[in-house]
Amino acid sequence: DGTLDIALPAGREKKVKAALPATDFADGAEYFLSVYSYNRMGDDIIPAGHEVAREQFVISENESAEPALATGKPVKTAKEGNKYTLTCADGTMVTVDARTGALLSYKADGRELIDGAAEPSFWRAPNDNDFGANSQVKLNAWRCAAENRRLIEVKESSADGATTLTVKYRLPDVAAYYTLEYTLYPGGELGVNATLAGSAETPELMRFGMRFPLEKKYDNFRWYGRGPWENYSDRNTSSFMGLWQGKVADQFYPYIRPQETGNKTDVRWASLTDNAGYGLRVEGLRPLNVSALDVTPADLDPGVKKH
Repeated sequence: DGTLDIALPAGREKKVKAALPATDFADGAEYFLSVYSYNRMGDDIIPAGHEVAREQFVISENESAEPALATGKPVKTAKEGNKYTLTCADGTMVTVDARTGALLSYKADGRELIDGAAEPSFWRAPNDNDFGANSQVKLNAWRCAAENRRLIEVKESSADGATTLTVKYRLPDVAAYYTLEYTLYPGGELGVNATLAGSAETPELMRFGMRFPLEKKYDNFRWYGRGPWENYSDRNTSSFMGLWQGKVADQFYPYIRPQETGNKTDVRWASLTDNAGYGLRVEGLRPLNVSALDVTPADLDPGVKKH
C-alpha cells in the first residue's frame, strides 16, 4: 500500500519509482502490483477521488502449482452391484455408478459434498455476441452431447496408495471420445482429470468443463483469481487477481435477456462452504474458469432463437 503523488498536465509523461517492500519475489509465491489513478479535483460531473484508471502488473506468477496431497493408508475399493465405492482410512468415500460412470457421491466426515451426479459441461447459455455469430446453431451439436454420451468402459487401477476409476465415453453427437479419471487419494482429496479426443467432424466447443451440483446451504463462494465481478478471457483486465468472496446468489448478473453470466478467469482455487465454514474446495493444476450459480445453463438458454 502507498501513494504516488503525481502532478502532471494532461498529455504529458513522467516516470515514478514505487517503493516496494524488501521481498524475495522468487520464493514460489505470486506477487501482483495494483495501481489506481484518482481524480484530484472534482466538478459537477466527476467528483474528487473518482477512479479514472487502473492497472495490475505481474511481478511473479506461478500458474502450475502442484496441490499438497496428504499421505495415509491405501484407498480401499469395493464393487457391489452397479456401484464402485472407494474409501479412505479417515472415512472419506466416493461412489461411482458402474453403468453410467457418473460420480454419485463424495462424502467426508459423514457428510455429503455433492447433490447429484457430476456431469461433463460442453455447453453454456449463448450470449448476444453468440447470436450475432449464429453460434447457437453452428455449435448446436454440443448442446446435448453430454446427456447423449455412451459409456464404453470403467476401469480401476491403483498406484502409490491412491485408486483411479477411468471412465471412457463415446460422444456420438460430435464424433468424439471423452475420458474421465476420478482419483481418490489417501488423504481424502479427489482428483478429476478430463480428456477430449475429437475428429475432423467435431465442431468448435462452447465450453469444456464439469458441473458439480451442491446443496443450497453451500452458498459462500470464495476464490483466488480475477474478480470481484464476472470476467471472461476476452475482457478480464479490469478484474484484478486477488482473494474474493461473496454469496452465490450475487454471482448472477440480470441481463435484459438471460444469457451466460458469472464466470471468473485465472482461478487458482475456489471454495463453496456453508455458514459453519464446511464445504468443498477446488484447485486447478492450471488456472481454471469457475462459476458458482443458483441457476443452470439450461435455465438461461433460449435455444436456437432469441426470446
